[in-house]
Amino acid sequence: MRTKAIYVKFSIGDIIIDLMTGNVGVLLAKHRRIDMIEDDVYLWEVVWHNGDGNPFEVPNSRYMEEYGLRLSVVAGLYDWHTTKKRLITLDD
Repeated sequence: MRTKAIYVKFSIGDIIIDLMTGNVGVLLAKHRRIDMIEDDVYLWEVVWHNGDGNPFEVPNSRYMEEYGLRLSVVAGLYDWHTTKKRLITLDD
């Protein structure tokens, strides 16, 4: 699973769907956070929507760590719709 995760390349505008809640998120921006002990960490800013018209009532996190989000896509927790050509599929 970790091997597949490195091939998931997110882009601004990509859509992710939380398959547990049905909430839909749009990736707005990628942020780099420098860590002196660990490698640099990359976070994605996500705007979530649950269909009721109020994005502030969605329990999903506004910022998601990139590698964890990649693993979640590969594990099938999130469905990913990219604005660019998809590099892998879940069936690979």
